[in-house]
Order: sequence, then structure tokens, then C-alpha cells
Amino acid sequence: MLQRLLTFGVSKVVGGPARSWVFTSGAMALWRFISSQTGRRETIDLSNTKPGDKILIEHLPITHKQQIKQTKIDKKLDKKDLKTAKKAAKSSKKSSKRLAKSAKTEAKSSKKMAKAAARVELRDAARAYRKATRVSRRNSRRTSV
Repeated sequence: MLQRLLTFGVSKVVGGPARSWVFTSGAMALWRFISSQTGRRETIDLSNTKPGDKILIEHLPITHKQQIKQTKIDKKLDKKDLKTAKKAAKSSKKSSKRLAKSAKTEAKSSKKMAKAAARVELRDAARAYRKATRVSRRNSRRTSV
């Protein structure tokens, strides 16, 4: 009786809405089993060894996981250094542009000042000429006819 209930329950679950879950979990379990049996493994070439030869296995003071972490940290530091170098170059470029712009505006303002001074000088010269060549009203009405 218990076996009948169990087989009935399993057939209902597999035939019901949970069918994809059952098949997916089964397929994943099978995939894990196969990959654990045929996955990558470290191979050691012992073809040149003879009986009685000693094999020296060196151990690194750092684990592979720590090496990976260290390389990631190094990459991040390199990126950070590159970023700061770019920022410094950009700021120096901006400051040089500002200096060039200020020099340009200074040159413009000095040119304007020179023009204004020349205008004032010309105006003063014209006034002085008019003053020097001025004829009084009294003298302008006299005629020598």
C-alpha cells in the first residue's frame, strides 16, 4: 500500500507543474557528477623517472586563491594609478588653457588701452591744432577789401 502511494505521488509530481524542477535538478546532479569525474586535474609527468628516483615537490608560501586575490588587487591599483594620472594630465591641460586664455585677454586689453591712448592723443592734438589756428570772432569779420 505504501509503495502504491509513493509511486502515485512521484508520478503526480513528475506529471504535474513541478516536472521541470525535477528534471532540472536531476540533470544538474548528473552534470556535477560527470564534471567531477572528468574535470581538470593537475597532471604530473613521471615518464622520465626511474624506480628509486626522488621527486621534490615545492610548496609555495601563498595559496592559489591568495595569488588570484593579489593579482586582482594589483590590477585595481594599476587602474587607480592610471585614473589619477589621467586626472592630473587633464587638470594641467585645463590650467594651461586658462593661462593661455588669460594671456590672450591681457593682450586684448593692452591693445584696447593702446588704441584708447592713441585716440586720446589724436584728440588732444586736434584740439591743440584748432586752438592754434583759431581766429577770434572779431578778426574773422574784418575783411581787407
